[in-house]
Amino acid sequence: MINGISLNLDSLLRKYQEDIFAQYLGEYPNLSKRYKSLLRSGDHKSGCRLSYYQGILFFIDNATYDGKLAFTAFDIIKIREGINSVQELIDTVVNTFKPSLITHTAEKEQSISIFTNDVPFTDSNNLLSHLQLTPSILNSDPEIHLVKAYWTNTKTDNEILKNRFHDPNVIPTLAYKFPNGNIKLYFRGQEFKWWSNCTNEIFNSCYLPEFNDSHIVVTSSKLDALILYKVFGVQTIAKQQEYGGLNLDISNFKSRYVLYDNDKTGMVEGGKLASTLNAVQLFLPKGNDTAELIIKDYLTLKTFTNDILRKI
Repeated sequence: MINGISLNLDSLLRKYQEDIFAQYLGEYPNLSKRYKSLLRSGDHKSGCRLSYYQGILFFIDNATYDGKLAFTAFDIIKIREGINSVQELIDTVVNTFKPSLITHTAEKEQSISIFTNDVPFTDSNNLLSHLQLTPSILNSDPEIHLVKAYWTNTKTDNEILKNRFHDPNVIPTLAYKFPNGNIKLYFRGQEFKWWSNCTNEIFNSCYLPEFNDSHIVVTSSKLDALILYKVFGVQTIAKQQEYGGLNLDISNFKSRYVLYDNDKTGMVEGGKLASTLNAVQLFLPKGNDTAELIIKDYLTLKTFTNDILRKI
């Protein structure tokens, strides 16, 4: 214990994270606002944002810093202050930030509610046809939906507004929906891509009952997972991000694979997850991800998936 505070870094982070971000941002964290990078000097665009995941507040920098996109408050401190040791990090947090502000600001947070008005996919409105995903595939998938309108609040503004961030009639918008009622909105082609009240739900888990035990692939994209399973027959599920473990036991599958993006983060985090799952880490022969490769070189992706199926 230091000053009566547990040295458990997770609990320490949860206690102080909003206050830490408030100091660096110059204001209490606002999830609906865009910020300049806290890490890249000379950044003149306000394209970064904040997002909660499983109770942890992340600063999302889409331009990346050192190969990463998402940073906790502790990550920001370590980079900005040049801190390397755990003890120095704890001392800095405990001696610099006041828990009284945390207690006050936490009361302002609201749970995020999302409601949508959806329309079926058709040949004329199918924005995913270039991924070989037909209206038949998409309309039969219980998770993916084409949004006509949506309503949502934020953690700091409880008023539920229609099309708060983008108009789906202008910016194509998808909704990924889960049985627990949680929803993840995807604004295609935008710097601000996601709005979600999800935690650690697994994409394509709706197909688990029809999977056999021969193999399973874990990726980090719903679209990648849907392409691999529905177009090529490779049994695939997807996490909502590349960081962290898998909230699902897949030990019953005889062959287990992890297929993340072909960038630094994907390779590093994919390797970590593969080690945890006693799985084989796969790498696409070219391109960054499955969705990109199916557009640029369908035959190469088909050969790659056939190789997976031949191994089982």
